[in-house]
Amino acid sequence: MSEWLLIALATLALLAISFFISDHLPGFNGVVAQLRLADGTQIVVEQESNGALYNTGFYLKPAKGRWQWLI
Repeated sequence: MSEWLLIALATLALLAISFFISDHLPGFNGVVAQLRLADGTQIVVEQESNGALYNTGFYLKPAKGRWQWLI
């Protein structure tokens, strides 16, 4: 399985988790989900509530790379 396919599948899994949590935990701020792959790549889903709405950020840090904002 290619490295990018694995990252894509992990990102989709984190998206599903974050949507589930955002529907069930109102007012939660901070890291919702975090995943570290075998090669050192990290994926983080962060959520911030400002009352009725949520801002969700998806971040990727490739092994030996810098943090990148995905969505």
